[in-house]
Amino acid sequence: MFEPTRPLRVAIDDGQVPPGGIRRLAGHLERGLRERGHDVRRVRFGWSLQADWAKPIKRVSYLLDLAARVGRLRGEVDLIHFANYYAPKPVAGLPFVVTICDLIPLIRPDFYPSAYVRYFERTVRHAVERADLLLTISTQTSDDLTERFPQAAGRVRCVYACIDDHLPQRARTEAFSRPVAAPYLLFIGKWDERKQIPWLVDQFLLAVERDALPPELAGLDLVLAGSPGLGFERVAERLRLSRAADRVRLMPHVSDQMLAALLQHAHALVLPSAYEGFGLTLLEAMGAGTPILSSDLPTTREICADAARLVPVGDAEALWAAAAELSRADVRGKMIAAGLARAPFFSIDAHAARHEAAYATLR
Repeated sequence: MFEPTRPLRVAIDDGQVPPGGIRRLAGHLERGLRERGHDVRRVRFGWSLQADWAKPIKRVSYLLDLAARVGRLRGEVDLIHFANYYAPKPVAGLPFVVTICDLIPLIRPDFYPSAYVRYFERTVRHAVERADLLLTISTQTSDDLTERFPQAAGRVRCVYACIDDHLPQRARTEAFSRPVAAPYLLFIGKWDERKQIPWLVDQFLLAVERDALPPELAGLDLVLAGSPGLGFERVAERLRLSRAADRVRLMPHVSDQMLAALLQHAHALVLPSAYEGFGLTLLEAMGAGTPILSSDLPTTREICADAARLVPVGDAEALWAAAAELSRADVRGKMIAAGLARAPFFSIDAHAARHEAAYATLR
């Protein structure tokens, strides 16, 4: 379809998603491919509506505009890469690549409105039908995709996610003041049901109220950096009723500098999710030299290898015991070293190189 001896001409569409993981990944891919000598352009929608009432209008308008723009790209690019599981109707002579980061709405529909689950299933099914190449960011999602959509078999490649090392490097090398005086467990991300944040806050407060944390964790706080999500009202109500509410610190929309400081001084990053398609904060923690406590999930095993202490989903006692064990210098040092050794596998250049290899299957 295109000559292997010249740089690729790639168009990337990030799905017009709000700032977050998908848009960052699209930006990292653009940067990585450019640094490897390829010609990359972003397909951008020409205007934006921010109000909640306007979002459906924006989405429909974006899809109509995208379909028109894609047709005009034939002959100008070698392929178009849709980074957010959507693909329009095929255009003859223009290969379509689609990234599907996870299938969580289909695997755990209890976390989402039923209308969104139906929309997601239909959109992914169309992407599977239309794409020449389907990319995922974990082998777990590759397996999920071929199990749910057997017709995808033979077109699925795992390219893994990546992060910019700038933030972890700052956490490793700069001397930040402690953002929280007490020792703390750190969560970064959406404070929602899928991440099990209502459960985590409830179990932490119960342990504090009953003086049931291990002695090594005396005075430990819980810091949540990120933003409210589905189910946060349970967190707010639990905090309102608890005499230990001051031990849980909510830090919404923190800067990169604050995130670096939080990672640098955390006792551990905690990821108590019920299900994960990847977990970008795991990469940030490994690169920053921050120990990790995570739910034992196929994806977290795949991403972290031996750079995390994994505990059964929903087992608070195991979580506190693992956190206490990280007070031992030998255990802590071994986990930090494993994370630092693992992190380069998820660099931007490695991410771009894996995309190059995947694109080559279209030749």
